Amino acid sequence: MDALLRRRVSTAAFGALVRCGTVDAFLARPFTGLDTLPSLGVVALGLGVLLEDALIALIALIGMVLGIAGIAPRILLATALVNLASSAV
Repeated sequence: MDALLRRRVSTAAFGALVRCGTVDAFLARPFTGLDTLPSLGVVALGLGVLLEDALIALIALIGMVLGIAGIAPRILLATALVNLASSAV
């Protein structure tokens, strides 16, 4: 796992995933619970990379899935609202 984590592409991908999860958690409305899944995703992804073990890579994968599960519903809802607003005009 060490060879994979030392590559420039993997560190850029890790940074992009952490940035997306952090921005999404930061922009979530307060006290709605919408920041929980992206935050857990960032923590799990960070643990998976920090521990640098092939078995722990599963934690990083779970972190990515949690982050996507937290971000996707809001993107889908925003898209539906934009489509609804454009069809009403």
